[in-house]
Formats: sequence, C-alpha cells, structure tokens
Amino acid sequence: MSTNRNLLEILNTINNTTAIQGGSISIGNRSIVIGNGGNVTIRNVGGGRSTSISNSILIGDKEIQINGHTYALNDPTAPARLPEEHRELFWSMCAAEAKDSELYRNHVNKKFKEANINLENVNNPELKSLIANNANDVIKLVECFRKLNYSPAFNVLINIEPNYLKLMISKAYNTSEFLSKLYEVGYKDPLALILSSNLERLTYLVDKRYEAIEIIKKLAEIRYQNPLQKLLSIDQNKLIHLFEHRYEFGEFLKAFYNHDCSDPLSKLLNIDSNKLNQLFNHRYESIELLKCFTRVRYANPVQTLLDLDTTIFLLFCGHRYDAIEIMNALSSSGIQDPINYLARLGTNGMITVFGNRYDYVKKIEQG
Repeated sequence: MSTNRNLLEILNTINNTTAIQGGSISIGNRSIVIGNGGNVTIRNVGGGRSTSISNSILIGDKEIQINGHTYALNDPTAPARLPEEHRELFWSMCAAEAKDSELYRNHVNKKFKEANINLENVNNPELKSLIANNANDVIKLVECFRKLNYSPAFNVLINIEPNYLKLMISKAYNTSEFLSKLYEVGYKDPLALILSSNLERLTYLVDKRYEAIEIIKKLAEIRYQNPLQKLLSIDQNKLIHLFEHRYEFGEFLKAFYNHDCSDPLSKLLNIDSNKLNQLFNHRYESIELLKCFTRVRYANPVQTLLDLDTTIFLLFCGHRYDAIEIMNALSSSGIQDPINYLARLGTNGMITVFGNRYDYVKKIEQG
C-alpha cells in the first residue's frame, strides 16, 4: 500500500474485501492489524500463543490499541481521549453503545449535513438510531441511490421495509456495488427487483454479487428477458451450485442456446447431478459432440447428448475425433441414426472402429 494513505482509507479498503463481524474487522478468528506506513498484517486472536506486535494500531474483537493505548470498543468516552484523526476509525467498528455521546452525535450531524441528508423527517426513534449509528453506511447507500436516479434518495432509503433496510445497511458496500452493477447491465430500477426477493436470497445475492452479475450477463447474452428474476426463482441449493460452477454453466448456457434450446438454464439445472458432473468434466468434448449431432441432423442435439448412455458418452469423449468423423461419414452415407448404429457394435466394436477410423471412413464412403 502507498505510505501516504491515511488510516481511514486503509480501513475502507479492508472493509471492501473482508467480512465485518461483531463490530470488528475479522476473517474467521483473525484480526486485522494496520501497521506503520500503511502495512496490513493479519494475526490470530483468542487462544494460542500471542505475538508481540510493534505496529501503531491493533484491532481486536472488543478493543483497539493505538500507539500502545487500549480503548474498549463499547466505551462511549473513548473517542474523547483519542486524537481526532483516529475517532472515525474507532466509530467505524465500535459497538452501538460506544456511539452514545455528544461527541459522536456532533460528528454524524456534520457528516449528514455535508452529505445533504436531513434527519428531521425521521420520526421513528428506532429508525433514527439505526441511521445515526451507521452514518457512513447510510451515506454510502444514499450516494448510490442518487447515482441511480432515485429521488429523493434518503426518503427512498428510509421507506424500505426495516428488515431489508438493516440488511442493506449492514452490507452497504456490497449492496451499493450490486445495485450499481445491475444498473450497468440494463436494470433501470434495480432496487425494486432486489427487494422483491426474500431476505435470505437477497443476502446471498449481495454477498455473491460478482458471481450473480457474471451469470446475469451470460443470460442476457443469450436473450433472457429478465435474468435477475430467473436467478431469484431458482432453488437455493441449485443457485449455490450455479455460482460455484459458473464458468462451466456459462459454457453450456451458450452451447445449449446455440443448439436450439429455448431455456438452457432450466435444462442445465434439471440435469441429474451425476450427468451434470460428467458434462462439466468433459465440457469441450461435449460441446464438440453437440456440434456433430447438429451436423448429422438430430432434431434435438441437446437432448441427444443428455440421453447418451454413460458408457457411450465416455467412449465418445475419449475418442471424440474418431467418433465425430465416423458419425459424419455414416450420416453422409444415409444412416439417419449414427449413434444407434455405433451402439449396436458394442463397446469393443466401437473401440476397434475408432482405432481404425481412416479405414472405416473409407469403407463407409465406398458403401
């Protein structure tokens, strides 16, 4: 990292790439250590051997150390003892009770004024407290809403159903990025769309925003009218599998679409898991076979591929050039179902034919 960046900028960078849990920055049971010169170190906390660290700032689950002084993250008086340049850092990760001070209220009032946000119309005490205790996150979301042409942005935000609002505030960076990416790919009202999802699904999509956007783009490329709505309708376990194997799914989405499958995503998601794994493990061979089945005039090349017996499928994949040339030759000679023709030879017969394909192609062409 650059040495001229201040601590808050470094913290924001960390916030954008790590999970925020219990008011502290952590990855599992590790804490983030911000060192002199902008260096960042990760160390284990809680149990085990402790390592002495000479850096200027150490962030733990319940306290923060700055230049050798320890401040409890639930202590509202702590910021008064902190240098002004470190207060924002403290407030960005402290417990809610640590914000119960005049100093913090003056601080957030100044930030809201700078962001042109007026809290006077917020009459619900619980909502007002939520907003005040998460000022930076609220400002982040309001700025995002303004960029997406929601007006008045703050009013739109505070009228979101409370459970959804709490989720969005707790994941302000992720939510803002997800909304912005959806807008970029053509959704003019992305907020309404994500709020139409159930809370669990929205949480998952926000956390997996990069995977979601990647799949949405691939679906848009093959003319799905509302890719996000399609994702929202998918069973959670299938959605997890889709995101975990998004590259393989992306390859087959395009391949199935190019071979006259009207809804390739549904087709893929409804394939038996063993068969799907076979396709993924042999995706290049499978796509070449699809092209061949189209050339030899199978009416439904996608279903033809999926209906292949496992033994024949693996044999075709292992000898794809041989199998494709033989099927091309059989089709050219008038055989309407070259797969069945080869299957009647049995495994050993097919292996013999594939191992001598030049001779057999010549024999087929000669009749």
